[in-house]
Amino acid sequence: MNQVLATAKYVSDHSESVRLNKRRLKKFCKSFNRSDAKHWLSESPFDFSRLAKDEEKMNFLFVYSTTGFCYWGDPPWSVEYRGQNHQGSFGMIAALGRAVEAGVPLLDPRYRARMGREELEEVLDGNITIPMLEDRLRFIRESGSVLMGRYGGLMSTLVQSGGGDVSVLLGQLVKQFSSFEDHSLYDGREICFHKKAQLFVSDLYQLFGESDGVVSAT
Repeated sequence: MNQVLATAKYVSDHSESVRLNKRRLKKFCKSFNRSDAKHWLSESPFDFSRLAKDEEKMNFLFVYSTTGFCYWGDPPWSVEYRGQNHQGSFGMIAALGRAVEAGVPLLDPRYRARMGREELEEVLDGNITIPMLEDRLRFIRESGSVLMGRYGGLMSTLVQSGGGDVSVLLGQLVKQFSSFEDHSLYDGREICFHKKAQLFVSDLYQLFGESDGVVSAT
C-alpha cells in the first residue's frame, strides 16, 4: 500500500467527527461511468496541439503542475488570454500558454533553472500579483535544475525512470521535487496527500495514453 492510501486509511479509521458511508461508496463505484467524466485537458484554454513535440508537452504539464496552486485573493488573480479572462487553474494554463506563444522559453529546463523573479512576474502578469510568487519561482527553478542535474534535461527520461509504474514515478516526483511533497499532521502522524504528483501523472496519461508507454493504467 502506498503512502497516500496507508495514511488516508489511518485517518478514515480514527476520525471522530467524519465517517465514510462505505455502502454508498461501493454503490457509487459500481455505478460510475468513466466515459462520462471529462478531463480538464478537453476544456483547457490552451491548445496542446500547438506544441509539436512530446517533450514540449511534458514540460508544459510539468511547469503547470509545479506552479499550479493557491489562487485566492480579493479580487482573485486572473489573466487575459485570447480575449477572455481566466481565473484559477485555467488562469495558470492561459498564462503559461500566452508566454510560450510569445517566445518565452519556459519549456527549456535550462531557462527555468535560472529564471528571474521579474521574468516570472511578466509570465504571470494579471489583474494583481499572484499570491506566493516567491514559492512559485523556487519551484519552477527546481523543475529545471533537478531535471538538468539528474535527467539530462529530458522530461521523457524522468517519466521513464518510473518504468511504466505509476507508484514508482509518484515516489520519484515526491522525493526529488519539493513542490510535490505535500502532507499534514493528524493525531501526531504525517498524512500524505501528494495531490499534485498524482494529478501530473494523470495528466500525462490523459495526454499520451498507455499506448505511448508513458505510464501504466494499473
